[in-house]
Amino acid sequence: MTIPTVAETERAELKRWFTKEATAFEVASLSSKDELRANYRAFRAEHVDRLTTAELAAIIIASGLYIEIGRAS
Repeated sequence: MTIPTVAETERAELKRWFTKEATAFEVASLSSKDELRANYRAFRAEHVDRLTTAELAAIIIASGLYIEIGRAS
């Protein structure tokens, strides 16, 4: 199986579709197709399911605040 080459603009459009527009049914329908499954999983792992730097920072800050609030109680 060859992994298709996708231009950066197309990749951004696909990521936006997965994260903002696609319904659960659309994602489930796409992921259930045997011929697409491997590329679908690879794309999701690389571009959709990964946490961004901002998300990681928010998690760290929220965790620190949670710990401090717990100590103050």
